[in-house]
Amino acid sequence: MPAAGARTAPGTTALSPRSTGIVECVPPAWGALVAEDPSASPSHRPEVWAALAAVFPGFAWRLLAHEEGGELVGGAPVVLARRGPFRWLHALPWLLPAVPLARAGLHRRVDLATCDRLAALARGERVVGGEWSCYRPEGDAPDPAALARVPGETRVVEAALLRLGAGLEPLRAAMSRKQRQALDHARGLGLAFAADAGALDEAYALHVAQSRGWPAHRPLPIELSRRLLAADSDLGPVARLYTLRSAAGLLSATLALESPRETFVWWSGTHPDARHHGPGRPEHRHGVSARRRHRALGFVSALIHRLVHDRPRAYRM
Repeated sequence: MPAAGARTAPGTTALSPRSTGIVECVPPAWGALVAEDPSASPSHRPEVWAALAAVFPGFAWRLLAHEEGGELVGGAPVVLARRGPFRWLHALPWLLPAVPLARAGLHRRVDLATCDRLAALARGERVVGGEWSCYRPEGDAPDPAALARVPGETRVVEAALLRLGAGLEPLRAAMSRKQRQALDHARGLGLAFAADAGALDEAYALHVAQSRGWPAHRPLPIELSRRLLAADSDLGPVARLYTLRSAAGLLSATLALESPRETFVWWSGTHPDARHHGPGRPEHRHGVSARRRHRALGFVSALIHRLVHDRPRAYRM
């Protein structure tokens, strides 16, 4: 039987011994999947879906829940977006990962079932577009044959993933000599690093000011960050705001989404005074890339030190 609050797709009467349904509430067993699946991302946490639905008009989240023998064994979140007569299907918006989670040994079966249900949902809702981010840092990627069941095209992009289980030294060893020197220089500047949710307004102002120079970029609403920072569960905070200050004030800040296994840097803002120290790459927009300037390197170094101290996991940019 489907969980309370579930609805079945057209042509489906109930969750069978092996079936995937569309669920409108969070099953009690979902938290265990997020905690146990090594590929679970912060965007698999229901608090993220709830914040998106609360902030953006027309957004409604659903969970494609795969059950076997009456027990939840896998699934993936999606967001339906309505604007006038048109509908889009996002899994998830802004390419937040929504690869199916599953119990050990069941990923291939859950992937196939989720692809079929996603395709059926797209047909049933008559969506005009959307996307599905199948980022899976551990284990096998979803089978291309399974992904081909979903309408559209499949593109492959790369994400920067820093594995922190072995500490900071392997990461330093993989850097170039100039990068290590820049890191050491930044760490000697006497800057103060902290997790400070109270600095959101100040940090967001830096982000908005800096993003004016990024073509076609539109900052996410501050209310979304506010809700994410306020959200919590048995798995810990959903988001943290990390800041870097000098005696003159806030130099840089970044909002990071959190899960038991991964920290995902979503957006950042840096004061112009912190961008005068050598050439660098573009700053974080929506988790896109990492900077290489001295003070930004100091910020990344401090953040990685904090994560290594907290617990082994991965840091994604």
